[in-house]
This record gives sequence, C-alpha cells and structure tokens, in this order.
Amino acid sequence: MRVEINITDNDIAHAERLLLPEGRTFDAERRAFINRFDTLDLQAVPGSGKTTVLLAKLVILERYLPFSNGSGILVISHTNTAVDEIKKKIGKQCQRLFAYPNYIGTIQSFVDRFLAIPAYVARFGKRPTRIDNEIFDVAVAGYYRCLPAKCPAKAWLDNKSDAVAFLKRIRFDDQFNLTDGIGGAVALKKASASETYKTLARMKMDIFGRGYLHFEDAYFLAAIHLSKRKAAKALMQERFSYVFVDEMQDMGKHQHDLLEELFFDGGKCQCGYQRIGDRNQSIYDNNDFDEKSAWQARGIVLSLANSYRLSIPIATVVNFFALDNADGFQINGLSEVNIKPHIIIFDDASVCTVVHKFSSILRNLIDEGRIPESGENIFKAVAWNSEWNAEDKGRTGSKFRLVDYCPAFQKARQKSRIDHNCLEDYLRHYDRKNKTLGAVQKSILNFILKVLRLEDANNPESGSHFTSNSLLKFLREKHAVFYEQFKLCLYQWTLYSIRGDITDVVEEIRETIPKLLQIFGKDVNKSREFIDQPAETAALADTTQQSFSNIVNIHGFDIEIATVHSVKGQTHTATLYMETYFHQDGHGVAAKSYESQRLSRQFLMEGLVGSERKRVKQSARMVYVGFSRPTHLLCFAVHKDRFHQYLSGLDTTVWEIIKIYGQDECVA
Repeated sequence: MRVEINITDNDIAHAERLLLPEGRTFDAERRAFINRFDTLDLQAVPGSGKTTVLLAKLVILERYLPFSNGSGILVISHTNTAVDEIKKKIGKQCQRLFAYPNYIGTIQSFVDRFLAIPAYVARFGKRPTRIDNEIFDVAVAGYYRCLPAKCPAKAWLDNKSDAVAFLKRIRFDDQFNLTDGIGGAVALKKASASETYKTLARMKMDIFGRGYLHFEDAYFLAAIHLSKRKAAKALMQERFSYVFVDEMQDMGKHQHDLLEELFFDGGKCQCGYQRIGDRNQSIYDNNDFDEKSAWQARGIVLSLANSYRLSIPIATVVNFFALDNADGFQINGLSEVNIKPHIIIFDDASVCTVVHKFSSILRNLIDEGRIPESGENIFKAVAWNSEWNAEDKGRTGSKFRLVDYCPAFQKARQKSRIDHNCLEDYLRHYDRKNKTLGAVQKSILNFILKVLRLEDANNPESGSHFTSNSLLKFLREKHAVFYEQFKLCLYQWTLYSIRGDITDVVEEIRETIPKLLQIFGKDVNKSREFIDQPAETAALADTTQQSFSNIVNIHGFDIEIATVHSVKGQTHTATLYMETYFHQDGHGVAAKSYESQRLSRQFLMEGLVGSERKRVKQSARMVYVGFSRPTHLLCFAVHKDRFHQYLSGLDTTVWEIIKIYGQDECVA
C-alpha cells in the first residue's frame, strides 16, 4: 500500500535551494509533476530539466523517510551513467535514500538482484558465476569448438553464415524452448531436427548451469521466478511504495513488459508508478526498430514542454521531427540565443571539408560574441552511421558515412570490456576512468580468472569458478606463502602497467601462471593459445589514442567527432549533424537512403502524420535526437544533389544556407 505524501511549499523550496541556481524557482508545469505521487507518465522535451524535477521529487521524499510501513523507493534508469549522476547530485544530501529498503540502480542491476539471482539460486543451489555478455560469448565459442566434427548439430551450424553468432543469440523462453534472441521465434523445431535441437539445448543448459549468463538470460529467469513464486510480485509491490523509471523510452520491450507486470499489474498495483522520458528519443535497437514504441501513453500524462536548452530558432526546426506529436505537441524554446540553424551543402570533392567549415562558422560566431568563448563549450560533429562494414558491397557514387567526412574517425568502445583476446589487451584496456591502481589490478585478475576457467581449475570449497575475492581468500587461507608472493607481484605488475612497461609484465605473468595452476593440480593446456597469443596492434587500440583520433582542433577549439547514439542525453554548445547512408528504401535513382530524402517534408516544415514508412520514422527519431543537442548553433550537412532535389524549397528565414564546393583536399 502506497504511503500518502502531502507536499508543502516548504518542501519545494527545500528542493529549489538544493538543485536550482540562486533566485530560480520551479515553474507551474514542473510543480505539477513534483506534487504528484500517483501512477502517471511524464513526457519531457529535450532540455526541459526532467532529471532535475525527478531529483526534486526524490529530495522531498527523502525528508519523509523512513516510511511508517517499512516500504521504500525504487528508482530505475537505463544506464550506470544516469544512476551515477543521481548519486553525484543528491547522494550527500539524501543518504537515507541510498540505504535499505530503497534501491537506485539500472534496470539490469534491479532484475539481476531481485529476480534473476534468486531464481538461479533456487534452481541450481548457487549464485551465477557471471551475468555478462562477454563472458557468456566466450563460453559459447568454446563449446562450439569442442563439438565433434560428425555431430549433426555441428554440420547444421556450419551451414550458417556465422555459427558462433547464432549460438550467442540462443535464449530460453518461459517454457524452456530455444529461441533466436530474447522474445524471438523458436530457433528450430524439435520434431524436424530433434538431435540438433537436443544438442543445442544441452549446450545452453550446460553453460547456464556453469553460471555463465547473458544479460538477456536474466529476464528469462525473472519470468520463471514470477511464475513459480506467486508471492514474489506481491512482495515486490509491498517493498516499494514509489517507483520511478527514468529514460523509459530506452527500455526494450522485455524490460518494459516486466516493469508493467510488476508495478502496474493491469492497474491493480497500489504503488505510485511513474514513467519518465521522451518517446521521440527512442533510437536504440536499429536492427529491431519498433516504429510503435513499447511505451504507450495511458491514464494520466503530464508534460514538460518548456526547453531551457533550446532556442526558438532550433526548437522551431526540431518540432517537425517529433514522431510522437499528438495532443498539440510543441517544444517551447526558452533560450534567448538567436542564431539560425545552418545548412552546409557539399559535393563529392568537398565532403572532407564539412567539419572544417563548421569550425569556421563557429570561429566567426565566437569572434562576433554570439557564442561565448569559454573552456566549457562543447562542439560536436555527429552522424548516424559511422563506418562501412567489410561486407558492404556496391559502395559507389555519393554514398557517405562518418568515416567519409572524417577519415581518422574510430568508433569508440561503448564500455570498458572485462574480457579480451590476449594478455596484453588486459594490461592496456583497463577502466581508465578509475584513477586508482585497483582498476589495473582488477583487469589482471580478470585475465587470471579466465585462465583458471579454461583449465577447469575450480574453487575446491564450492566446486564453482573463482571470483577475484574468492581466489585471493583461498590463496590467503590455504597457500599463505604463495599468496604473499602473488600479492607483491600483483602490485608490481599494476605499477609497471601504468608506467607503460607492458612487455616485462606480460612475461612475468606468463611465468607465474603455471605455478598458480600447480596448486590445483593443473597444467597449461586449454589456455595455452589464450596465454601466448600476441596482441594485434594493441598500441593503436589504446583507449587514450582512440579518443584522441576523434577530436579535431582547427580554429583554436576542439570539435569531437561522434555518433548520434553516443551523444544522446548530452547538451552541446553547437552540433553539426552530417547525413549518412542507411538502409536504402526502394531501388534505382529514387531510392531513399539519407535523412534529407526520407525527411524532406519535415525539413520543409511539415509535421509527421504517423502513417510514414518504418525507415522514415526511424530516421525522424535519429534527427530529433541529434538536432536537439545544441544550445547555440545547429548545422546540417547535405550533399548538393539531394539538396537540389529535395530541399531547395527550404525557408531561408529559418535556415542559413552555406555552399562549399570543389575542394579536393581533406582538411579535417
């Protein structure tokens, strides 16, 4: 049962003091949301400060903790970055909020902790070794390599274009049938290929039983947990009086449906369940793009239409790319900046000068005082599609992706990997955001743990694979002399790795591995190739060098080159959006493959009506996200052929049009 909270003016003033600049207050539409704790949706336009109003609500709720009925508050977001931002902004002021029975975390961590791990323990009597895609993929690839050549499943798999990739996608549904991806079709019918099906089912269950789970497996376990333990849902609803889901539009259908089952429950749940986000910014899962988002409005829908980020000129343009635009949708740009969006028109010869021109425009605006000269400025040049795949064929004529505008671009890693192909990569690709020695030591231990897994050197006390903590505990208690030597080596390897002395560290670790394996009665056997494999251009793949290649400085300030996906949620001073080739619609000359073609009517200031084709809707969401980043300047780069064919009727009172033709040399 939800605890009733009655917000006072004093509560809101308290939140304003903590979260807003001095003298600023929450306006009427923000107060309307802050004051409500019943089940509702909040649709928030870009730059509207939705995170701030959510924080305001949490700051106020913290004043009423602990609740009299012992329940707590649940806050779920899509990424660790968003969760860290919440902790950074209000963690010190709201310490009770970050303690039991409250929980603030990602959707994955929530599912793992409260549903998947309990379900796994109930079935297997132990915790899973790791819920992680990379470790799971390694286990699948190893299983495939061990299949006998004459096995029917091996022959069946070898007929596929990429057998290992297929195996990595196999999941269970809630009836323990194999599916091709979460929520996908049945992978193969039991009756038509029974031996093959049985082999694949054994593979999946064996890897499952060893404790290696893909992130998506957690949702299968969650479904099992809720179906077999009827009280689980009720207990969850009793545990959390208030549930807030931020960035709801980024939740996959399986995530959305699980949250709905738990906290809406067909309208029966008594929790205050509030979904927050912007459906127009749902841009993930390109391959499985769902033109109708899983998150649909229902019941009470509040809105934040005032954007403090966007100026009137930019908001005017962005409005026409909103796919979810019912009920008089309108972004109100409140910024007083008055710079018209720019169109940069290029040809084949000048494609590499587009970023240079963007920099030149910025330099002029800074010199004129229309953009402040500040070290806090953020300038980015973005595109939807970044690179050409090796299998891309027919790449002829004026087909462009990000690497054609900026040949030095390298797609950044989306996260710090914990699993790599060779020892040297473990020493180079540690979590560089963590400035302590522990980040490097953790990466070295991950390498050692993988060797132990490959050699089936398990913890004698539990029979399961080691974790970093259990390995160190076992060595400390059972092999104290080796432990002291090993700890000293770990410290030295960590120190030398940070200094860049990789070669000596690699050799020392290779010499230590056999000594460690002897403790478990094992030799270097299955792990030989993994231990000895040399790095391929490891230095070139170094994280710091990779980041540097995506920054250009032409006129005294940095411009970062990035994908649209990577800048979602960010605020820029200026953004250049470069059109790129994606999924050709149709055939021949009239085929539409670029944003300027698919969205020509929106550039000409006609709104989307909802009956457009799938790729038009997908393109609209991408442009909406990219165009809504900047506070001062928005630029769009389009090829002259497409401009003259599709956009020649642009309203020049809205757009500033600039042409760059005939330059042969790539400047940026």
